[in-house]
Amino acid sequence: MQRLASRLVGNKGVPDFNAEFRERHAVKFEAALTAQEAKGLFDTRRLQDVIAGPGAPAANTDIYRIQNLMRLSDIIRGSGRSALEVTGELLRIGCTLRFRDIDQFDRKLADFARDVAETYAAETQVNVYFTPPTQDGLPPHFDNTDSFIIQVAGAKEWLIYKEYTDQQALPGPDVDWDANRFRPVGTATPLRLRAGDVLYIPRGVMHSARCTNEESMHLTVTLSPLTMLNVLERELRRLASQDVELRRRAAWSLSGGPEEMNVLRDELRRLAAGLADRIDPAAAIAEKRGLLQARSSADANVFDAAVAALKPR
Repeated sequence: MQRLASRLVGNKGVPDFNAEFRERHAVKFEAALTAQEAKGLFDTRRLQDVIAGPGAPAANTDIYRIQNLMRLSDIIRGSGRSALEVTGELLRIGCTLRFRDIDQFDRKLADFARDVAETYAAETQVNVYFTPPTQDGLPPHFDNTDSFIIQVAGAKEWLIYKEYTDQQALPGPDVDWDANRFRPVGTATPLRLRAGDVLYIPRGVMHSARCTNEESMHLTVTLSPLTMLNVLERELRRLASQDVELRRRAAWSLSGGPEEMNVLRDELRRLAAGLADRIDPAAAIAEKRGLLQARSSADANVFDAAVAALKPR
């Protein structure tokens, strides 16, 4: 049987998904998983166990209500109440709960995240969102990582915006979200996710969500790929360690004019032309593969150690 990670794209297959949709379009894969498989991936009981667990930091739990985002740790500080008690009360008044990096606190999700990382060749992490009936999730926004949205319980209405002001294509981690700068334009495309459905959203695609008449829980699995810029940066550092010309001072001055810039521009072009045939992506890819594999082993060991520490002696 195929691993769940490769089935997130339905019957499309990972190579075809990469060629047709990845970093291009948001796409829904209806019934990519069965409802039972989705529930087995994560459920409310395990969410309660994580929140109540002694090793789960409340700082990882965000509470969203009417465009206000709060940390659970700030809410319970000094209250004398448990995280689970406060969380239950907040859900009853219509707040959305987001637990970040929940794969660090749930072994099954940790294993699943590693499978996703290996299948799609990207660093991953998992957040869980729980929204009460008829409540809004976060307002229209985009992320600077790609995401698989996996509906594990209930249903949720998503809106995908084709255009927005000052639109960004594949924004990097240095692009900060600004609601005044990035505003939806035109009509959004509605999509409803039910248990087992998967929605892929590339970074930079604006979206929002609203819960239906039943509560909703979904997992957001982020994909942080190795970009062309990452490879070039790594290669430039490697080549600079071998070539003193790349380590020399760039000749400029506070009072320099156009002629000074022309000389510097010509010198940089000469250096760039000489680098083209020396760039070798194999080293960068080998390094990334090694890091992902090492992280998989390290994460598993850290999780096992944390669980062992919680057991009574």
